Amino acid sequence: MTENVLFLASKLFAFLIRPENWIAIALVLTLLALLTRRVKTATSIIGVLLAGFLFLGLVPIADGWLQSLEARYPAEPVIEAPAVIVILGGAEASGPSLSWGTPNLNEAADRVVSGIRLAHRFPEIPILFTGGNNSITGDPSLDGSLGVVQTILTETGVDRERLILGDAARTTAEHPAEIRALLGVHDVSYGPMVLVTSAFHMPRALAVMCSSGFTNIIPYPTDFRTTRDMNPGFRLHWNPLGQVHTLRTVLHEWAGTAVYKATGQITDPLPSDCPQGQTAR
Repeated sequence: MTENVLFLASKLFAFLIRPENWIAIALVLTLLALLTRRVKTATSIIGVLLAGFLFLGLVPIADGWLQSLEARYPAEPVIEAPAVIVILGGAEASGPSLSWGTPNLNEAADRVVSGIRLAHRFPEIPILFTGGNNSITGDPSLDGSLGVVQTILTETGVDRERLILGDAARTTAEHPAEIRALLGVHDVSYGPMVLVTSAFHMPRALAVMCSSGFTNIIPYPTDFRTTRDMNPGFRLHWNPLGQVHTLRTVLHEWAGTAVYKATGQITDPLPSDCPQGQTAR
């Protein structure tokens, strides 16, 4: 019951912090102000909206914020004798895959690509995938994540016997319990765990894993959206829609971390003793 309440609350909160929804709400308020002949109020709302849109479009501040998340843990870390490779879900385009009858991935496809690379680099190590249907309505068209991932992994040469697949984790906070359950069922020896997820998502995902009692984790960030040498200072770059999308990603991670900290699902947002040989920056 508690998990379902937290899940619904997280979805509502995620809806409220999306910048595109702020724009829609501002336009609705402007329309209402005009209908009630409050022209000055309508003008003020539009002015603030336009100023924010122009600033965000010209000054890529959201890129700098995203880069700070992505740079938290190093790319291509040193990996020695891992016990299991864990791929966090989120890259599967289940709806189009089921509709068109062919496996599709979304913009986070590098999670699966990196999993394939690691699977071939360590050919004897189990590959664990954890994901689930994160639709608030339980949309059945989103239930095919396991099939998508299994098809792509096996068709790229990964032995089906190595795969440990789970589909009960709807949110980042639900991954640790599913991972622990799957490792127990399949009797996988505990040891260095390579954790694969998007670079911007890694700080929150790792904090949740460490707070759940896991140790000896090797963070393997992938799906980078920024460049390492990006100048964090002032520069003009007109890309308002791209910046809105980036800001949504950043706010989702910040808000998710704050909510998990407030609800006790994260005890330390910057764990230092849990990641193997990796220190948060």
